[in-house]
Amino acid sequence: MQKIIWKNFTSHAQKTFAARTELSGATQVPVHTHDFPELFWIEAGTVEHEINGKKVLLKANDLVMLSPEDIHGFNTMNGKLVSFMNIAFCPDILKTFSARYFSGKKNFWRNPDAGMISMSRPQIDFLRASATKLAEAPDSAFEMDFFVLSLFKEIGYRENRLDFSRCPEWLKNSCEKMKFPGNFARGVPGLNKLAGRTPEHTARTLKLFTGMTPLQVINLYRMEYAAVQLRMTSKEITDIASECGFDSLSHFYRVFKSFFKLPPGNYRKRYRMLVYQIC
Repeated sequence: MQKIIWKNFTSHAQKTFAARTELSGATQVPVHTHDFPELFWIEAGTVEHEINGKKVLLKANDLVMLSPEDIHGFNTMNGKLVSFMNIAFCPDILKTFSARYFSGKKNFWRNPDAGMISMSRPQIDFLRASATKLAEAPDSAFEMDFFVLSLFKEIGYRENRLDFSRCPEWLKNSCEKMKFPGNFARGVPGLNKLAGRTPEHTARTLKLFTGMTPLQVINLYRMEYAAVQLRMTSKEITDIASECGFDSLSHFYRVFKSFFKLPPGNYRKRYRMLVYQIC
């Protein structure tokens, strides 16, 4: 199996590489690996992508992120033209971005279980324009940072204060989905449904790997959301409590105060006036 090395892949010590590739006829790109991260998305046609022993059919607007340890290859389907954009980065980008933007997490650059992310056409058009700038300035740290941060914004990345890296994949995925309002508003039953396990098994496994109960995890997400709404919007506190999944306003007040040492109304007044207090 071929391993592609960055210093041999590029013509000089550049930070990025961007190119549009077209495959036609019965074309096979044998499985290979590399010492650098890359990503690609399909612009037209369909292709069978083999990644780490699994085969996934990719179509237009599907995006795949590849880590250095990934093993992958392609097979065109039905001999029809396939066009895709490929972006590769220097090997140290993962360490740099992990430290700078992702709280030191090592697994921020990874594929979901399906091996791909379905993007919308406007998202792909935006990334294509950014990729063109990368191609024009392959040594630009600014363009590289802009592209990568834009990518994570488009795929909906949100920094997670909790570390689920040691959790089983089913639990990690379920907890990460719970950070969105439509899910944490459903409370513990919502987590159990996402996990697809018994409540007892979910709670026991979560406690084992994180030291937290399902309710503690959910309330953390709820309170982070509530705090942002109080600082950034004029929503009524009753509406914020409802969005967080609290049927009882007094219960919401108790939980909020346990996190921030202030009732919601006082929190809003204090932090909205903070800039004037500093000045």
